[in-house]
Amino acid sequence: MGENSNLSAAKLPVDTTNDTAITWASTNTEIASVDSSGSVTATKYGQADIIASCDGFTATGRITVKALVPIVTEQRLIGILPGETGS
Repeated sequence: MGENSNLSAAKLPVDTTNDTAITWASTNTEIASVDSSGSVTATKYGQADIIASCDGFTATGRITVKALVPIVTEQRLIGILPGETGS
């Protein structure tokens, strides 16, 4: 956990004179938090919606925090002497 990802949002049209800041929020801060610049930090496994808002308009994206599970396979060393067979 603690992995970060940066999100971005843009106001349209791009030449707008509106200087209202885009605000960010998470619907489940136990799963993922988001700061004022759109940097999301995963804190627990699960799902959360990340919301960008500006002047009454919103955009929402769902993120899923998944576990990376290491897989260990059994390894055996088999020694075979000359003239023997192994299985």
